[in-house]
Amino acid sequence: MDETSPQNAPSERQILVYGHGDKSDLGFPNPNAMIDYIATTVVKRNRNRYRYTQSKNADIIVLSREGLVFGHFEILDKTTPDANDLSEYPPVRCVYIVGKRASYQNPVRLWPLGIRVQSYGTAISEAEFAAIKNLAGDVREFPADQVGFPMPSISEIANELNNRAVDHPIGNLQKIRQELRGLSRPPTRNIFDQRTIFENYAFHVGGRQELQFNIGTEDRDGIEVIRYGVGFSLEPSQSFPDIEVLRKLVARFNEFLRVHPDEFSDLRMWCYHRDVLQTEDYVPVPIPDDRFKLGAFIF
Repeated sequence: MDETSPQNAPSERQILVYGHGDKSDLGFPNPNAMIDYIATTVVKRNRNRYRYTQSKNADIIVLSREGLVFGHFEILDKTTPDANDLSEYPPVRCVYIVGKRASYQNPVRLWPLGIRVQSYGTAISEAEFAAIKNLAGDVREFPADQVGFPMPSISEIANELNNRAVDHPIGNLQKIRQELRGLSRPPTRNIFDQRTIFENYAFHVGGRQELQFNIGTEDRDGIEVIRYGVGFSLEPSQSFPDIEVLRKLVARFNEFLRVHPDEFSDLRMWCYHRDVLQTEDYVPVPIPDDRFKLGAFIF
């Protein structure tokens, strides 16, 4: 009997797709939370212990949320929850010990592949697993002890956003600003430039006196994360001495939130004052008057 006979072929691994419907702060409130979990949190915060409400045997677990898969874990072992597991995630029934793991550049939708995720998990074949990875683009693999992606600098992120914006509506930001503000010409073609890119944050050119598009790094429970979104900076400077200029814009922002609250239900908002975090993350609401003060950063 030759070496390629079916009897000598290795058995297929047990591959499960687990869904994650818990959108509370204990689970995955948004897709980025799952991406961060795969890249960083499961190692740095959870000690390579993946907690779940099912206890099936698995060699590979593919993580899904709302029909999209974001990455997978290679499983070294499974065990019962310890006191920390139960305290940090009370619904847990089983803990899988994670070895290598991978994050997908492109989240993959399962239904076109004929895969439907059951509440108790769905077994898939090696061929289906290969099809998922083929659609995922760049599959970023991590050794068991590597925490997260190498963090690019804010300058690198800002320049990449400038390059990619050319093919997106946001690439017209400066022309839109020119028209709205009656400028003779736009100050730049880019969203960010050397005037508005700093070590830990960047905002769009012209953003000091506006609702600004902002990116930056933050420390959250010992983990460095990247924030991105819009905010108001109420820190005066030589070129922007009077924050009262922004009060009318904050009022417009508040009115928009009141009229369209559902447009922001999947986002989060928070507030700093003098670089000290003043609030936990919360669903966006109109900015109260007591938050409009010198030195505040409302994001």
